[in-house]
Amino acid sequence: MKLSIIIPIYKVEKYINECLKSIYLQNIDESLYEVITVNDGTPDNSMTIVEQYARRHKNLIIINQTNKGLSEARNAGTKQAKGDYIWFVDSDDWLQEKSISTLLSHINDNYDAIKILIRSVKEKENTFIDEKYNKYLANKNCISGKEYLFEGGVYAPAQGIIYKRKFLQKYQLYFIPNIYHEDAELGMRALYYAKQIFLIKDICYYYRIRQEGSIMSSLKLKN
Repeated sequence: MKLSIIIPIYKVEKYINECLKSIYLQNIDESLYEVITVNDGTPDNSMTIVEQYARRHKNLIIINQTNKGLSEARNAGTKQAKGDYIWFVDSDDWLQEKSISTLLSHINDNYDAIKILIRSVKEKENTFIDEKYNKYLANKNCISGKEYLFEGGVYAPAQGIIYKRKFLQKYQLYFIPNIYHEDAELGMRALYYAKQIFLIKDICYYYRIRQEGSIMSSLKLKN
């Protein structure tokens, strides 16, 4: 199996159908990937929607746990994953058309990580911003993690980087629980160890910015 897509589920009844639909409408052989949904003790009807998909798709796995937060949910999925590479997808986001096939076409055991580009969508304004590589990275296809970081490469959010599972295991790379910006912390740490990162130049992911005042849009001492 080439790819594990890990999706934490918590209070996303409004969004989870769009997320899963964007995955299964891509018409990829389901033996090539798995979708691991982690029910992080969600109190709404999100899992009812997930269970409907699970009945139709044998490659969709459900993990149930009490509410432990995003980091622990991602870690739980990582420990169950069987794919060669792991893609952390958030349940209120969605995938670009053909993004899985694009990713699968570039998967190579030599890469510790694969970087994709993200389109950030502001929900209220219905506007978007496309991520771009800087001038130095735009001319690169494969680069070491240290060089990528030192040249100003983006290391968060976690959804923008697909990691080799054995690489994460080798360096015991997991998300730290109960902190803000846990994906930035992991991203910088992981990429420092990565010997080769492949840079995909296509927009593959839609990142939903749900509201002002979120962790990513507010500045506090804890941040």
